[in-house]
Formats: sequence, C-alpha cells, structure tokens
Amino acid sequence: FPVTIGLAARKFTIVGVDEVDTAKGRISWQSPIGRSLLGKRRGDEVLVKVPAGELTYEIVEILYLPIE
Repeated sequence: FPVTIGLAARKFTIVGVDEVDTAKGRISWQSPIGRSLLGKRRGDEVLVKVPAGELTYEIVEILYLPIE
C-alpha cells in the first residue's frame, strides 16, 4: 500500500517499482530516498546520500492513501 510522506521541502509517495512516476512524486521503496524513509516517523530527520552529496529531510507528515 502506498505511503505518502510529507517532508519540509518536498512530498513523496513511496510505491512499488512498477508504479514509479517521479513527475508526480512517486518514488520506489528501493530508491535511495525511499530506503532512507522506510521505518521512519513524523519528526524524524533523514539523511539521504545522493550523487551530489547528502540531503537532510525532516518528516512532517505520513499518510497511508490509495494512489489516484
């Protein structure tokens, strides 16, 4: 079931690999950001390593919603 996670700067929906649509913010649970967010809670800070360096996000909201 997809999980929508609101971060201070962005909003992502974590989905399966066959449902990825980056233009709509749908990222795979296997992506670097998706893996970093799994198991986290509202208020947690998440460090994500990307090719350009490291990004830090704060989780401000977690919703369990169907994909529209």
